[in-house]
Amino acid sequence: MDLPVWSAIGAGAAGILGILPFLKAASVFRSHYCCYQLKLDAISEAYLSMFPHMRGTRLEPAMDALLLLSALLILLSCFRQVRLGSATLREAESVFLITFALVPFAGYILAMLTTHVMEPRYVIGAFPAIAALVAIGIAPVFGHRGARKAVYAAMFLGVLLSGVRYIEVAKRSRAASLETLRIAPEIRAALSASVTGKLYFQDAEAFAFASYYEPDAEIRSRMVLVYSRSQELKWNHTDTGTFQSLCMRNFTPFDIEPYESLTDRGLGADQSGDFVFALVDDPRWDWLAGAFRDANAKVRPVGSAFGTDVVSARFPSQTVSMR
Repeated sequence: MDLPVWSAIGAGAAGILGILPFLKAASVFRSHYCCYQLKLDAISEAYLSMFPHMRGTRLEPAMDALLLLSALLILLSCFRQVRLGSATLREAESVFLITFALVPFAGYILAMLTTHVMEPRYVIGAFPAIAALVAIGIAPVFGHRGARKAVYAAMFLGVLLSGVRYIEVAKRSRAASLETLRIAPEIRAALSASVTGKLYFQDAEAFAFASYYEPDAEIRSRMVLVYSRSQELKWNHTDTGTFQSLCMRNFTPFDIEPYESLTDRGLGADQSGDFVFALVDDPRWDWLAGAFRDANAKVRPVGSAFGTDVVSARFPSQTVSMR
């Protein structure tokens, strides 16, 4: 028994004790977690997420096929190198690399037995083993001086072109995002005429973007993030956004309120007027549209800002909690 080795393994494994409080706090998300529900294609998605795969483009099928073919060729080359003795790997090291590379399969099985949720980032730890297998698989190429130079040149060119492409994409994305910060006069007028003078967001990502990048301090001061567990569960079948908002209330200075504070009766004096909301055009996350229908609210469009549709909503016989 190698005591130093076992001591090192035990010391490393003991690190899990430090995250137990975080695991307990995060357990509230488990029952109705959103995002990536467990499907068999979660395994392939996990592997594809480690490589450029042109999601949403016409090149996606070709890139997926190329990655699959490359993986098969590299695995065959690895087995050949080991069998011929070109790569000197001990049996334990070979088993370790292959097992490590199969972590997405293990993650899928673990998810089936526990939370039924698996996102690609949970199993991205397989990448070092994949990188090692790729190195072993393409090692024969580097045995030829001309081929070695060609590979180096191709790698340099690929990294350079990818970097240039991503810079251009980022520039266009930044310009488009900053363009949404222009607040139309109609939106300013709607805010001034509304009951609370606030701009209510339901989407935390849109709220964070607007709160950080909006240059007008007066407009920033009017932004409020609302949440509703009952409405989110009813329309989105998840409560992840609600718990995110509740967590944010504990450590951020943002103005965060329950949606029911705007619609529940008996919380204050009756008011007649509109509320201004910023809606995201994504049925996976937007529960406000359904909530408005539930409340028989009269909704009219005002404009667009921060990548959202700004609307004015009036609730029948509404009672408003003024804050």
